[in-house]
Amino acid sequence: MNRSRFLVVGAGSIGRRHLQVLAERADLDLAIHDAWPEALSGARQLVPTVTALDSLASALAWRPLIVIISKTRFDSKTTGFGLFG
Repeated sequence: MNRSRFLVVGAGSIGRRHLQVLAERADLDLAIHDAWPEALSGARQLVPTVTALDSLASALAWRPLIVIISKTRFDSKTTGFGLFG
């Protein structure tokens, strides 16, 4: 079976909630990106099977089909990439 890849950008409370809902589906591969190690650790505790990525470049290289952006601010510190500001 082909599994769709979903990437959640932002491991704060909203991003973790998206992750929880998506983890209920067996047909998805999930990844989460955040520049803060503590946030990624919290997401991994919630959904141990998620791929945790600390740079936006590696998150996009993971080649997701869908990207859910759950960040309130985009800058080079929080995304690890200067795309949005």
